[in-house]
Amino acid sequence: MRMNYSRIGCTGIIFDGVNLSDAFQVVDVSIPLLPTFSAVTHELAQRPGSYFASRKVGTREIKVKLRLDAESRDPMEVFKAWREVSAVFSKPEPRKLQLDEERYCYAMMVGESEIVEEAYYGVVEFTFMCFDPYFYGDEREIALSDGGTATFDVQGSVEAYPVLDLTATAASVLVTNAATGDYVRVPNTAPGSKVAIDMDRQAATIGGEYAPVDLLSDFFPVDGAAKVKLDGARGTLRYRERFI
Repeated sequence: MRMNYSRIGCTGIIFDGVNLSDAFQVVDVSIPLLPTFSAVTHELAQRPGSYFASRKVGTREIKVKLRLDAESRDPMEVFKAWREVSAVFSKPEPRKLQLDEERYCYAMMVGESEIVEEAYYGVVEFTFMCFDPYFYGDEREIALSDGGTATFDVQGSVEAYPVLDLTATAASVLVTNAATGDYVRVPNTAPGSKVAIDMDRQAATIGGEYAPVDLLSDFFPVDGAAKVKLDGARGTLRYRERFI
């Protein structure tokens, strides 16, 4: 199933901070209701079929068709008009794409960008690939105390990977997901040192410099009714809502 934004009007498409509606007429926006899904399976030589292991969430592809008034029927003038604004779409990595709502995703233009002439207009359909298939919402911040357990409901429809900004109070910092038992331990800290733990990037720093973690550490997401315990530090936990 694909949603067609042109049926209800779409004037708030913002890509990398640029409101496309200011320069273009949005002809059509086509977006899959869900990203692609695939099954991860294992096979055994003596067993028919396969064993289901997990579900893999794939990418999401968004198509945006834009019309630019070149004020000329000359094909070269149409091409020149488009060329002058083409830098808006030429990005070396995914950038923020917002589709007439508060939530946004990260996308980059891929594939061809052929200009189709329609009278005085040049129409181009762009394909934006979302390698990260989720939409993002508000950022939430939770206060964490030394030796305390913070209980909170994770907003959004899928799990989120938090970032912790901490001030150490002991020789090591321990963050535990009390709901699952997973933890991250950062050794060799000193009282007053600044410790950051990024669960998504699976990295920790002390004073802005890379810091190794305990070998048994397992960087974890938070989901649903979350419980996070902190020992050896105080600070905040931040996460951004994610939606399928």
